[in-house]
Amino acid sequence: MRPFRSSMRLFDRGWLMSNLQEAERNTRVIWFSGVFVAAFFVLDLLIPPDIAVGTLYVIVIFMLAQFERYEHLVSVACLCVAMVVMDTFANGPEQVSWAMLANRVMSVLAIGIATALLLQQKGLREQDKAKDILFRNLLESAPDAVVIVNERGRIELANRQVELLFGYRKSELVGRHVEMLIPKRYVGDHANHRKGYFMAPAARSMGQNLDLYALKSNGDEFPVEISLSPLHTDQGLLVSAAIRDVTDRREADEKFRDLLNSAPDAMVIVNESGDIELANKQTEMLFGYGNEELIGQKIETLLPKRFQGKHTGHRESFFNSPNVRGMGQGLELFGQKKNGQEFPVEISLSPLETKAGLLVSAAIRDITERKDKEHELSQYARQLESKNKELEQFAYIASHDLQEPLRTVSSFVDLLIEDHGSQLDSDADTYLHYISEASQRMTQLIKGLLDYSRIGSQSTLSEVDCSQLMVDISKDLEVVIVEMQAEVTWADLPCFVTYANELRQLLQNLISNAVKFHRPGVRPQVTVSAHQEGTVWRFTVADNGIGIDAQYRDRIFMIFQRLHTRQEYEGTGIGLAHCKKIVDLLGGTIWVESEPGQGSRFHFTVVDHRRERETLSEES
Repeated sequence: MRPFRSSMRLFDRGWLMSNLQEAERNTRVIWFSGVFVAAFFVLDLLIPPDIAVGTLYVIVIFMLAQFERYEHLVSVACLCVAMVVMDTFANGPEQVSWAMLANRVMSVLAIGIATALLLQQKGLREQDKAKDILFRNLLESAPDAVVIVNERGRIELANRQVELLFGYRKSELVGRHVEMLIPKRYVGDHANHRKGYFMAPAARSMGQNLDLYALKSNGDEFPVEISLSPLHTDQGLLVSAAIRDVTDRREADEKFRDLLNSAPDAMVIVNESGDIELANKQTEMLFGYGNEELIGQKIETLLPKRFQGKHTGHRESFFNSPNVRGMGQGLELFGQKKNGQEFPVEISLSPLETKAGLLVSAAIRDITERKDKEHELSQYARQLESKNKELEQFAYIASHDLQEPLRTVSSFVDLLIEDHGSQLDSDADTYLHYISEASQRMTQLIKGLLDYSRIGSQSTLSEVDCSQLMVDISKDLEVVIVEMQAEVTWADLPCFVTYANELRQLLQNLISNAVKFHRPGVRPQVTVSAHQEGTVWRFTVADNGIGIDAQYRDRIFMIFQRLHTRQEYEGTGIGLAHCKKIVDLLGGTIWVESEPGQGSRFHFTVVDHRRERETLSEES
């Protein structure tokens, strides 16, 4: 409380001193006015009445106006009029003449007119003072630093924000050249610019991409934006300069530019007029232009001429309904370098809402290398397709040509056994049976090879009900299942879109193998299950069979690979190779988990093509 009381005491003392000084001035002015009125009254008594001495009272009126004591003006004017009237009848009514009355009326009119004029002047001055106060209040309430400069470049006014921004007091600014607020390296040019502006004054708003800097009292420079407005006044032309510190914005812009330059793709920022406002280093490298050649140019500069006309319409349409457009949307787009070379590109677009309006960020990626690779892959695919057709044709012809002599050999062996079997000894009979069995195995191998080569040649996508598919497979394997007394179960199998024939062949091979490779004296049990993992279905075919050693888990999926003799288990060694090729066609993978004597669990994944099929249906 003590500092507060102390400050209040000082305040009261200052207020009291001010009032005392004001009262003293008022007393002095009133005293002088009284002296002059008395002097003029005495003078009027001494001078002949025909002379209008009363007009001298106007001097007192103007003296009060000169000292700006308008509050005493009417009182003193009334006093002067009273003095004129008293002076008229001072020598008695008989001394009053028409000339005296005319002079006295003239004096009263002069006093009244002078008083009215001065009161009107007082009203005008008060209006001007109120306007000046309003202007200064507006100036002080401005969010930016504002200085008022005359034609000589000197500061007439400055608001509080100027003091805060530059570190000067107003008393240090007013009357000084405005160049004191500018770095020395710009002073000479600025003086010329200032003179040119006063010759052709016009409002200039902020944000015109001018690189401007100001100087604080401590010598620190900082970036600014400045707007200029001419002010036509009675004192001549003045200029109001609003100054805004844009240090934070410049730092943010620098960070944005750094991020832009760190982007792996070429990036350009375009406004609604199609003008390039920003471009990163990758754009310069990709198109061969310098940054100064790009800024302000139309974006169509980076397009082949045959696309420029249509692109203007596409650009306007995008600004009317802006939305993010990612890369890789199947559009054939091309860019054009400075040297005229065209190249394929992918472009993503992102709208940017800014204070300056809507902008669009375009990321441009050169896909020349990818297109070359795609072309090479396309050529390889065509070549591979051609080779596959040749291979399929060769396999068909070879199987047909190979099976024909095998059937002949097998037929003649059967005829020999049938017609001459009784004439042959036991060794010859054994040899003939070997030849017959070998021919049958060779026929199975050739048929297996033909089936292997045809996998995927007639593939079509369709909706597959896997539960119904298992019913059909069980019927196909009914003889083997009954013979082996096997138990095949399944539950909650899905319906999805895939290659039906290939999936059926895959499950049938795995179930058939599970039944065939059972443990002696143990009833085969096979369980088929499935669950979804994202866009794929994972199937598991589990059995209680002989199992597989870990060292053979990869080998079993190779063609003609057998782990057992024919005497133990029949087969050609192609079945699991079939499975591997089918799973590749179905877009998945296949693997096995097994321990010898503990059964096996074959897992494979199949892609669900439902979305792909729906997309194709919508496009068609």
